[in-house]
Amino acid sequence: MALADAAPFYRDAKETREAREAGAQVFDAFMQDALPEASAETRRLAIDLITTAMSAAGKQFSSTPRNTAEIDAYAAGLTRMFCAYLRDLQQN
Repeated sequence: MALADAAPFYRDAKETREAREAGAQVFDAFMQDALPEASAETRRLAIDLITTAMSAAGKQFSSTPRNTAEIDAYAAGLTRMFCAYLRDLQQN
């Protein structure tokens, strides 16, 4: 909640834009390596789907205090889900 309140102060900052662009470049490179045979459109969709799912899951998950075991279990589940999705894209 505190981040939401502070968002107007950092959302459009130069540093925020630069960090977002750097992250996008890393994700693009990762998807190129993970899905070399996929079309650019497929890779863009995968990036959008994964980042949207991670953002929504993170927002929901972080709204409640968690212990280390819960965090690890959730992260492992997301990892398996995203890996299965990427394997499916590789096969199609």
